[in-house]
Amino acid sequence: MILGMANREQRLSVRVDFEMPVRWYGLDGAAGVTTPHDGSSIDISATGVAFATPQAPAVGTTVVLHLRSELPPLDLAEPVSVIRVTRAAGGYRCGVQFVKVNAANRAKLGRFVIAVMRDRAA
Repeated sequence: MILGMANREQRLSVRVDFEMPVRWYGLDGAAGVTTPHDGSSIDISATGVAFATPQAPAVGTTVVLHLRSELPPLDLAEPVSVIRVTRAAGGYRCGVQFVKVNAANRAKLGRFVIAVMRDRAA
């Protein structure tokens, strides 16, 4: 299933609108990661990301999502579970949730979200 939802959305943390380039890779058990696909984030939290992309991963699959931002600084590649995919202008809007994120990277994501919020409040 490419379009649809794996389950009902439940927000586990604060999400902030933030646009930055993203790159996602499908996972192939035998070959590792597959061809890269580019996109742009729409919003982010410590537990997940929404992003736009011309090609969509299938709902229910796990892909690797690479996030990179200069300000606030972030450079992180983590596996994510594809929760939702909907058609959008120029492609698809994907909602993903981080899986198996270690404590250091979870803290890095949390600090990034707080920095975005702080920058907007200033």
